[in-house]
Amino acid sequence: LILAHLFFGSYMMAFVFAPEYIQWYIARKELPEDFRFLKRGLQYLQWQFYNGKQRPWVLKNPVYPGFEPLLATIFPDAAFVTTHRAPHSILPSGISLLHYYHQAYSDVSHKEQLGMMLYEGHAMVLQAHMAARDANPQLNILDIGYGESAANAEHAVEEIHAHAGMTLSAQA
Repeated sequence: LILAHLFFGSYMMAFVFAPEYIQWYIARKELPEDFRFLKRGLQYLQWQFYNGKQRPWVLKNPVYPGFEPLLATIFPDAAFVTTHRAPHSILPSGISLLHYYHQAYSDVSHKEQLGMMLYEGHAMVLQAHMAARDANPQLNILDIGYGESAANAEHAVEEIHAHAGMTLSAQA
């Protein structure tokens, strides 16, 4: 939501039906500055609510895959976690979510077109992610299957913390 203060971002696809918006947004040359803005926003929040403890930032965005090399330059200590789910299990939910968002802002239904829009966007993001991984084998990326994390969440949490160089407290 910090990027919403730039008045555009990947989240805009929830408010307007613009099938090519995500492709345009991802191709923009200003993305490094967007991510620097995100970092400044996080630093401000960390300063504003600092309680004496160092706390890591956890960023989640379905449009981040493919941007790992760029994110690693702005967040040099980043540890990436990629969760894997079968597209046929997530796309119907995404279509439904976007449809309901769009209903709040328009009387026109685009539900029929949302499937192809999300399918193409998802394919584009996955292709960019795989290309980034191939070109940057040094990236600190952990892969976790959704089924694995759902079946044994405790193990997944331990694995993610270890990957990020963190230890779980006894309380955690």
